[in-house]
This record gives sequence, C-alpha cells and structure tokens, in this order.
Amino acid sequence: MRRALVLLAAVAIVSSAAAAPAPLPGVETKGDRAAWRRLLHWPSSCETAWRGQSGAGIAGVWPVGGGRHIVAVDCSLGAYQGTSMLFLLDASGRASGPLLLPIYVDKGSGKPQPTDATVVLGTLTFSRGSGILAVRDLARGVGDCGIYSTFKLRNIQLIPLASRAKACDGKPPLDPARWPKLPRLEAPSG
Repeated sequence: MRRALVLLAAVAIVSSAAAAPAPLPGVETKGDRAAWRRLLHWPSSCETAWRGQSGAGIAGVWPVGGGRHIVAVDCSLGAYQGTSMLFLLDASGRASGPLLLPIYVDKGSGKPQPTDATVVLGTLTFSRGSGILAVRDLARGVGDCGIYSTFKLRNIQLIPLASRAKACDGKPPLDPARWPKLPRLEAPSG
C-alpha cells in the first residue's frame, strides 16, 4: 500500500511538472533568438535579413490573456524603423503565425494602399491596458508623416481598429493618433 502511494505521488509530481508551461526564452542574445526561432519557426527570409545584427531582435513579448502572448520578431532594422513578424503563442507553447495583418502601405507613391502582410514595416507598440497593438510606419525620420494602424487580438487574428495617414508637409498634427483617418480595413476571412 505504501509503495502504491509513493508511486502515485511520484506520478503526480511528474505530471504536474509536465503540465507546467516552459519558461519563455529571453530577449537579449543571439542564443535567445535561436530559442525563439525553434519555438515560433519563422521563415528563413526573416532570419537572413536579420543576419549580422546584434542582440536577439525580439521587439516584444506581450501577454494577451489566457496564458497567451503576442511575440514580435525583428526581421530587419532601418535608420528609424525596421520590419517585423508577429506570432501568437498559446499557453501550451504552440505558435500561430506569422500573423496576417490587413494594413495600409505606401510603396512610394505617397498614397497608402490596403494590403495583407505578414512582414510589417514600422515601430510596434503594445498597450497592455487596452490590448491594442499599434504600428507606426514613418515616411521620414522627422516623424511628421506616414501611416499609423491599430489592431486588437480576437481569437487568433489581429483585427484592424483604425488606420490613419498624413502626407509629409511639415505641418501639424504631429501625433499620429490625430492624423486623418483612412477607410477601415476588414480582417482577412478564414
């Protein structure tokens, strides 16, 4: 009887250890980046573009409830912004992504065009309080123009909330949250 209780206790300890989620990798070193890549499996194009940069290139690891995290992986750096991919990591460590974002881009014409992208140009910020992800794609380093997009996670998709854009005229408003609104984009179906 005692042997059975000891065996049950050992099984319970092993089971609870197996059920506990593994700690997330760090966000500072190349070794951390390699650990994230094993977990998220981003495409080699992102890794090739990052080669030669210092640090982990993990732009953010943001908790979004239920043990899930949005993870932003840098693919390239630029003078004032780079490109990133976004992934959703569930509580058990399974990854979805790269996430497809319906977003406006400007390919040089000065006119934002809607597209769906898994590689996003701009600076990413996340507000834990509101759960809003913002992408600020500047047209020049001064920061007075570009495209500003906001998203909210629903299930496993980032749903567009609002998109704004401003031409490079050197005039206010400088706050991207006050730039003129663009037509709202729809989440990709599927």
